[in-house]
Formats: sequence, structure tokens, C-alpha cells
Amino acid sequence: MRIDILIQRIAPKWRRYLHALALASLMVFAAFLVYGAWHTTEESWDFRATDNSLLKTPLVIPQGLWLIGIGVFGLMTLLR
Repeated sequence: MRIDILIQRIAPKWRRYLHALALASLMVFAAFLVYGAWHTTEESWDFRATDNSLLKTPLVIPQGLWLIGIGVFGLMTLLR
């Protein structure tokens, strides 16, 4: 569903506030994601968790990469 049609019908004064609200909501959501990813990665580090394959890869490696990706997403919301 396209909301561009609805956005164009809103007065520019209100459009600015709605865009700011949308960006603020995205920042809060990104902060929750970073918070959860940090605690998941930290827990894997503390327990020295590994996957259950023959390689026994430490889970902190993929979760750390995941944390970095989500962190970049959060940073991009702040830089906008």
C-alpha cells in the first residue's frame, strides 16, 4: 500500500512533524534492536557459547557481526 498519496495530501507544515515522528520512532526501534543484540552477544561471550556442529564455532562471532550490522543501522538513523 502506497502512503505517498496520503503524504502529498497533508499540508507541508504537518508533513514535517510526521516525518520527524517517523524518524524518532525508527531511532527508538533501532535502539531496542541494538540493546537486544548487545545483550545477546555479551551473554554468548560470558558463557563462551558455541554452536552444536563439529566446528564448535563461538557464537560471539556471528552475533558480533549481527551486532555490528544493527549498530550501523542505528548509527544511520542518528545521522539522518
